[in-house]
This record gives sequence, C-alpha cells and structure tokens, in this order.
Amino acid sequence: MVCPGVSSLRWLGVVATGWVYVDGAHIVRRDLRRLIESGGGRFQEEFQGSTDVVIQGYYLNHQIQEDRYGGVDALDQLWRARSKPGGRHIHLVRTDDLVDLLAGGQVLCRRLPRDWEKFRKMPRKSIRRGQLGS
Repeated sequence: MVCPGVSSLRWLGVVATGWVYVDGAHIVRRDLRRLIESGGGRFQEEFQGSTDVVIQGYYLNHQIQEDRYGGVDALDQLWRARSKPGGRHIHLVRTDDLVDLLAGGQVLCRRLPRDWEKFRKMPRKSIRRGQLGS
C-alpha cells in the first residue's frame, strides 16, 4: 500500500527527531509543541504507541546523550511499527515539509533515510556526532 501523504496534524500524535528548523531557524521543543498544537496535533516527547507522525529533523551536530544518538531510537521504533505484518502506518515527514503541513498542504510520507539502516545496526557508542544526515 502506498501512502498518499498527510495534509493535517489534527488529532494526530506527533514526535520529532533531530533538530527541527522552520524557515531556516532552529525551533526548540517548547516552540515546536506550540506549533504542533496550534495545528491541532498532540505533541509527544517520545515515540509512543499513539504516535501517528514522526518529523525527521537534522542530525548534524546533534548531541550524543546517555549512549543514545538522538532520534535514532524513534526511527528504529518507526521501522519496527512499519515492519509488523498488519501494523498501522506511521507517517514520516521531513522538517522541510513541516511549514506546508501546518498550512494545510499535502506532504509526502517519506521512507526512512538510506543511511539510517547502517546506523541502526551499529553499537550506539560507535555513532559519532554528525554522521547521520536527514
């Protein structure tokens, strides 16, 4: 089944990975929460069973914290959810498409980035800052 994309965040659970930019400016989580909630979505700090949309931000200069590379875990959970037979579809939207989505435009549902698969298999400590792009 091909996903037609998503045109609204209304009633959808949304989680962001990496650094999210809107019109070239980095958006901190507090402001991102406001944007998503103003668009009718439910902002989530972490990937959950009720997550409907993952916003894939940029990982350049993203920090490694507590042996976890920010966002890789959310992408891993997205991959697992999409891989389950009969599992529900979760949309993956790039940070570049967020403005269009908030304006009510139809945006494509993306595939996981090609380089994500090799990082998923690596031990977390071997992933260095800036290696995973978006």
